[in-house]
Amino acid sequence: KGQKTGVFTSPHLVSVCERFRIGTEYISEEEFLSVFCFLCDKINEYDRYHPTFFEFMFFMAMIWFERRQVSYIILETGLGGRLDATNVIQKPAMTVITHIGLDHVEYLGETIAEIAAEKAGIIKPGCPLVFTDTSDEVTAILKERAKKCGIEAFYVEKTDIDAVKIHEKFIDFCITYGYH
Repeated sequence: KGQKTGVFTSPHLVSVCERFRIGTEYISEEEFLSVFCFLCDKINEYDRYHPTFFEFMFFMAMIWFERRQVSYIILETGLGGRLDATNVIQKPAMTVITHIGLDHVEYLGETIAEIAAEKAGIIKPGCPLVFTDTSDEVTAILKERAKKCGIEAFYVEKTDIDAVKIHEKFIDFCITYGYH
């Protein structure tokens, strides 16, 4: 409580500024432009590197959060897992993996098991995993990766989630879970 928390999400619905938030405050258009131009200048120093749109947005978020001196950052992945730009964070406090479906199949694999194995690439030693899924196969893959990393994996079931309230731009919920 009382800490500045940065939030980076994807995609945006109306304005690209929706991707960047500190607490309830979105990045202003002026700050967005300032960070955008700063990053363009930095990237132009390297003629061989051309970031993807998601990478560019992620780099912008990291610059803005550093400028604003946030205490914590919540990052939503793009692809998710091993290949995701957010995977450059070496020591996250926690990893959360939500329901895994057939997304980004051209990069992550054609089956749920292949995709789960790729997404499990975000799991790191020393960083607890919280996950939810509806497939025993996915659960086994995530638990095995957590075991290899020597970390605890906490499975959250739908019955653990209470008091869901859906608002226009966000969802409030409470998780009831007994940690060991």
